Amino acid sequence: MIGQTAEICPADKKMYALRDVTGTVGSIPLICGSIMSKKIAEGIQGLVMDIKIGNGAFMETLDEGQKLATLLEQIGNNFNVNTDIVFSSMDQPLGRYAGLWCEVKEAINCLQSDGPEDTMAVTLELGSRLLIQAKTVSDKSAAMKMQRELIETGLALEKFLEMVSAHGGTHADIASFQTLHLPSEEAVFSAQQSGIISTMYTKLIGLANSELGCGRKELAEVLDPTAGMEFYHKIGDQVMEGEPLIRLFNSNSEKLNTALNMLSTSVVIGEEHVDHRLFPSTD
Repeated sequence: MIGQTAEICPADKKMYALRDVTGTVGSIPLICGSIMSKKIAEGIQGLVMDIKIGNGAFMETLDEGQKLATLLEQIGNNFNVNTDIVFSSMDQPLGRYAGLWCEVKEAINCLQSDGPEDTMAVTLELGSRLLIQAKTVSDKSAAMKMQRELIETGLALEKFLEMVSAHGGTHADIASFQTLHLPSEEAVFSAQQSGIISTMYTKLIGLANSELGCGRKELAEVLDPTAGMEFYHKIGDQVMEGEPLIRLFNSNSEKLNTALNMLSTSVVIGEEHVDHRLFPSTD
């Protein structure tokens, strides 16, 4: 867990805040500068990164993602940082939640052997690459086994709590995480017809999430840690008209209603089954 501090990449904090409100978050040179400046400043020797591909990502196509990956790898090589890239889909939200504090709680669920299947698949893939890169294990099978054991024994969660304490966190008791930042408002976006979910416009969902309080339109705008969404279905799921698809929550009813209206065209329901690949093929 890391963010910009007075000691590590203080300029990046100001630059990222400006990117947030100037529409340049998706700029490949600025992405590379932001990511690699922090990693290089830490003095690391190895790095594994997840590049998202799809309608909800800055890199909508695999070709765009590979251009970003090439530049990241070049920068890594120039600074003797062994850089490995994983491509994963952002054609639908990853996991069950998207937002601020709700994502922290979902991460804790993952460390308690109760994480969503897709989130765990990406997590274990990234972890495997890192363990092999560090020569901690010799192959992917051993890496998967090691990670699952660390989760099942509680050692992974214990390490997370150590990290919280190292950052000055005061909520060392895991139970307290579930009662922090509880939202006061909520609404549900439901299926407008029966059928099979064929498309989720993840960027639109992200914009609605930002409207809830998870993002800024102006530099001085304050985020709402209670804000977020819960997803009840994925691409390929059969749903009935009126069935809940997304639960929205925050602590501002006006923003909640605006976000709910933004979701009106975010989910496409058809008649044919659709396969969704979590890891796009690079062949």
